[in-house]
Amino acid sequence: ACQQEGELAQTIINNRQAGKKEGDLIANPPQGATEAFIKDVYSRKGSDSQINHAIARECMQRMAKNRLTTKQTGETQAPLPSTPVVQQETKNSAPQSSNDPQGICSSLQAGLDNVARQRKSGAGDVADLNRQQTTLKKAMRQSGCK
Repeated sequence: ACQQEGELAQTIINNRQAGKKEGDLIANPPQGATEAFIKDVYSRKGSDSQINHAIARECMQRMAKNRLTTKQTGETQAPLPSTPVVQQETKNSAPQSSNDPQGICSSLQAGLDNVARQRKSGAGDVADLNRQQTTLKKAMRQSGCK
């Protein structure tokens, strides 16, 4: 789901860079795009990769929150889909513990690791990286991660 959302965002970004106006895309949206999603992508500032990363991060946070809510209510849900980048980062992260059966903590930790790598390499806006880190740490606390 998050990978598809990222791909859809990239399609919208490409259209914007090609000179298409927001209203044109709303009138003739790419398959799967809603008016709200198109407006959201058009309203964002930053480079293609920053916008795409933010959208993917927000999607993962929504999915993690939904899984946490589902876990708390005792319902079952399929595993969280992730982007190839997250899958690669998760492989390098600490192994999943028995206290993290759905991988929420591992996914959130992978996000923190990514922020640390970006900060170390000088990539990305410092304020944005700080917001990402704060958001991820808060989600970890809410999820009961260590």
